[in-house]
Amino acid sequence: KWSQKLEEAQKLTNEATRLEFAKDYSSAFAKYVRAGELYLSLARTYDDRPKTAVSVAGESGTDLKTRIKKAAEKVLNRAEKIKSLRKDIKPVQKKVLSVEEQSRILDLASKIGTIDAPVWKQEGPSTSTIEQPALAPLHLKKNATYRSRKDGLFWSKKSLYSLELQGSEIVQDIVNDCSFIAALEVAAQYDAKWGTNLATGPLFPKGTDQTPKWDDAGRHQVRFHMNGTKRKIEIDDAIPCDDQGTPMCALGIPSSDPKNLQLWPALLEKAYLLIRGGYDFKGSNAAMDLHVLTGWIPEQLGLHRDDFHREKVWERLVKAMKEGNAMLTAGTSKNTQEEYGQIRLIRSHNYAVLDLIEDHAERKVVLMNPWRQPVSSGASGGGLATMQTLNEALPVCYAKEQFTITWDELCARFDSLYISWNPKMFKMSSEFHGIWRSSRKNGHVQVQLNVEPSTANPVPTTWVHLVKHFPPDDKERAASSTVSEWISAHAFDNENEGVLHHSEYAGEYVDGLHALTRFKTDKKKYTLVASRQIEENSADGAIDRCQDSTFTMTVYSNASHISLEEVENKYPFEIAIPGQWTLGTAGGNPLEPTFMHNPQYAITVPASGAMQTTSVRISAEASKDVSILILLLWPKIDQGSVQRTDHFAPGDIVCSSETYNYGLAIAQSTKLKPGIPYTLIISTYSPGHLGPFNITVQTQTGQAEVKPIPMEGAGMYQQRLRDRWSIAKGTAAGAPRFGRWQSNPSWTFSIDRKMQLTARLTIDSKARTESTASESSINKRPHLNVTVIGQESGKEIASSGPYANIPCGVAIRNVMLEPGNYTIIASTFDMYVEAAFTLQLFT
Repeated sequence: KWSQKLEEAQKLTNEATRLEFAKDYSSAFAKYVRAGELYLSLARTYDDRPKTAVSVAGESGTDLKTRIKKAAEKVLNRAEKIKSLRKDIKPVQKKVLSVEEQSRILDLASKIGTIDAPVWKQEGPSTSTIEQPALAPLHLKKNATYRSRKDGLFWSKKSLYSLELQGSEIVQDIVNDCSFIAALEVAAQYDAKWGTNLATGPLFPKGTDQTPKWDDAGRHQVRFHMNGTKRKIEIDDAIPCDDQGTPMCALGIPSSDPKNLQLWPALLEKAYLLIRGGYDFKGSNAAMDLHVLTGWIPEQLGLHRDDFHREKVWERLVKAMKEGNAMLTAGTSKNTQEEYGQIRLIRSHNYAVLDLIEDHAERKVVLMNPWRQPVSSGASGGGLATMQTLNEALPVCYAKEQFTITWDELCARFDSLYISWNPKMFKMSSEFHGIWRSSRKNGHVQVQLNVEPSTANPVPTTWVHLVKHFPPDDKERAASSTVSEWISAHAFDNENEGVLHHSEYAGEYVDGLHALTRFKTDKKKYTLVASRQIEENSADGAIDRCQDSTFTMTVYSNASHISLEEVENKYPFEIAIPGQWTLGTAGGNPLEPTFMHNPQYAITVPASGAMQTTSVRISAEASKDVSILILLLWPKIDQGSVQRTDHFAPGDIVCSSETYNYGLAIAQSTKLKPGIPYTLIISTYSPGHLGPFNITVQTQTGQAEVKPIPMEGAGMYQQRLRDRWSIAKGTAAGAPRFGRWQSNPSWTFSIDRKMQLTARLTIDSKARTESTASESSINKRPHLNVTVIGQESGKEIASSGPYANIPCGVAIRNVMLEPGNYTIIASTFDMYVEAAFTLQLFT
């Protein structure tokens, strides 16, 4: 296969050269790019190629690798040359699901800081240098050092694994990694109940009974699920010990034989903390740690959120645990009440959930505190950490190691539940690996999901698990302290022109490494979007130091079949427009009187040949906290210019994103007519919501022309007239049909030369309607009209049209007045309407 790829790259190069000479530059450009991608992939996988591949190429050693790199450079330079000289070149869609691209991303994610984390291929040590995790301050305070089996300490002669542990028999000691130890505890408890090896399975080498054993050379491999695949982390058998040789790390202490130490938890802990920066671990949550340990799907439930339903969650969790489909831990927050009744809790701490019990009307939860007192028998009899050492580490005292509380008390006192779901619940799964570029603050990578429902389950529930890979270097770790990174998995209905598919948890942004979205798949095609947003917490330019970030998206379903494929590139042309909602342009939704102040653009798509219609796809990005809507409307044109839209009817909508959605909105249409300047409006749901946004307009027949539509009256002299319709003053006179129309508020003015006038009448507050004696008072927005009449003729010169109760008011637009005397009258349709109003004049 490697040799076939080399032949394909050479063939593409020859075809590209021929097409370039034939002046088919777009086709040549595409083939040069594809050839370059293949050459780069070949160079990257050169050392893993089949050894027979060299003879196929007729070369050997470094000569072939050098030639491949030069070929990649040559074809990509040729592609850049064509692109720089030809402005009509269609962009080449990157094949995000190609074998080469998927392999490249997994290779990029093979480094975590200075630690090598290659893809797991087989058991066995490598020749790489082994690093030791940095010790924690409490280690250093106790003069701890790394001691290995060759030092001949009391634990050196003990088996790495001798008997199966219950979850309650794993002890955390002084290291601040309660989440990982809680994960080990629930995994060990699961193994004891279900006969699996989730807890010990990652540790190698293994004996004939497939349990971990000491390596004679002191080198161990740990197989973790992280950065998109199973990866190998190498460690030695040295563990932190005090000056007496007593281990100061995670241990297994069988209750039946406390002196029979189990050291395998210490090696798993060491490997995990190696990739997390050392023993001075700042904490995680146990579901994330269990994902690394077992590959199970993590989910976090906030117990104090408005959408948390304790009854439904209890039933769901009890069922899942009985079926072996879930493992649970629970977490407290920094604000947790420590003492309540007879149970004292540690703040910001993870607890293992060992069991859920339904006893008639009572619902109970069995919890284990991983940070607890080991059995102490002195250095000569086993040398375990003393209670005094532990007490120095604990933020508060505690009463029990294992304890039982009611479900209601857990929901009240704990902050979060961390659930790990068994991926074997699902018949089908499919994944892809992607990359968010550092050049964009917000990133959205798309693939298409195809679903074939089964007869037994015509509307299956699909889970989409998005996981951001551990950062590749120290620059991103440093930037993370001043930058917040939020991720989310979106699902768009592909059969209904890009409508966001809403479900209970869809599209929620989280500031962790994992995001989980569920939705009912009642359609056969969806667009899945892996979304990232970066927010800077300081002004030190940390965003500029952020690196490219890789991720993996996995789809789980019980459908008959699912598959992922490239999103078809119907829109080869693209233009990006940055924008801002300011105090003057944050108008809110269409029911707000300030809606027309939202940013508006005229979008014109060029024609192509005899095509009568063309396609467009518009996406808008904003902060995760801002709900946004895209509207593309038929334009309002006056005297050849596109006017701002102040209101619209359903028939005016060409396409929209349908509902307000946080952070990201997408709209698309296949029925645009080339040459028409459609009106694009980007709005937030709430008026006054300030902040930046970015619009991307993708088109089919050529790059769209996008022009901002000026604010009403831009460049003209503005005057505001404020008044009110008053019953007492006789100015709440209503429409002409009541015979007192000219008693409404009015203003006269004279001009000595031609003048263009725009006038807008708006209500300042809710109108109060004073009705006749037979009617009661009601609150409603009145129907308005503004009219200009000539004083000499008494005839209407211009009007806003029929009375209307539009939120943005009514307007006379761009009327040209001859020299003379005029009266402008503001009126409501009904009599006896009292309300304050503003009349804006632009001249």
